[in-house]
Amino acid sequence: MDKYGPEKLLQAYNPSTGSLGLLVVDNTALGPGLGGFYVLPKITIEHSFELARLYTLMNSLHGVPFGGGCACLAKGEKMALDIGEFASAVAPLANNSFIACPGFGVGEAEMENYAYACGDVRGAAGKPSKLKGIPFENGGIGLGIAHCALEALRFMKIDNPKVSIFGLGRDGLFAARVLSRNLIKVVAAGEADGATMNGEGLDIDSLANLVNSGGRVDAFPRGSPGTVVQALAEPADLMIITSPGVINQNLANEIKPRILLEGALGVVEKNDEATMVARGVTVLPDILACGGAGLSSHVEHIGGNVVDMNEIVANSMKRTARKVLEEPGRSLREVATRIALERIDEAASKMHKGAMESRTR
Repeated sequence: MDKYGPEKLLQAYNPSTGSLGLLVVDNTALGPGLGGFYVLPKITIEHSFELARLYTLMNSLHGVPFGGGCACLAKGEKMALDIGEFASAVAPLANNSFIACPGFGVGEAEMENYAYACGDVRGAAGKPSKLKGIPFENGGIGLGIAHCALEALRFMKIDNPKVSIFGLGRDGLFAARVLSRNLIKVVAAGEADGATMNGEGLDIDSLANLVNSGGRVDAFPRGSPGTVVQALAEPADLMIITSPGVINQNLANEIKPRILLEGALGVVEKNDEATMVARGVTVLPDILACGGAGLSSHVEHIGGNVVDMNEIVANSMKRTARKVLEEPGRSLREVATRIALERIDEAASKMHKGAMESRTR
């Protein structure tokens, strides 16, 4: 807790089902707190606070008119019912204080349930197109990850780069597709149960078909099978992490890509990130690399479509990545955080000045 927040904490518990949900509104100086709706095996207030602050910083950094927040729901046996009950409990804050977007374990179907139950469809982003939404399945985050990566490769003048990616869910696969279509070789890819490697570049479309049909990554016929640890050791100029638990302290001391991109909020522990920065790795922090979430949600909130989203995410991610990369400083997280907090401080100052002026009238 500090001067930036959190502003509100709401806990919703249903004793009949054992469903527990937490809503954190961290900061609303720039607008209603946009943040992920997560369905997790276990939730804590501390983790919810951390995620909410990351959304605050991410949205501010990318210049969208949102503050930050986070909603976390402990996964139960009747998820659809739990989501509906939780959304009903937080309905008084929907849209005016908090806008939910898809987090871990949540897609457009869950956001449709949430949107109806909270009583205001504008209180949710990442909704199905039938609700005039732009589902995250359309690639807002993955597109942003890819363009952040491409801008970093250009800025660092890395020719013919090799990329590895760990976490082949919605966002990781979309990012891999965009990179591959920009003639970037993805030489290693992994999930928790295994990995595949090909120094000449993996066929990402075929790999995506395998993963989406429930196949194991290490069974991919156009690559060499291996463990995640083996794939992490594969030489790569750029490493993308979109799943938690991939990097630990031992690996942070061993692997050394030129660039590490954090493709999900909180996906790399702070100590592990600091270790890699100290070893000379350029780390593109989550609040920079995941900006597609806030940008896509904003386009949806103002009534835009997928074409608008694609253009805005691509252009905004490249512009913000370049701004952060050009700033002097050892840690890009420090640079990105400073830019974000300056915008929040400026907005808070204007709000305070306006409130003081209204009192003196």
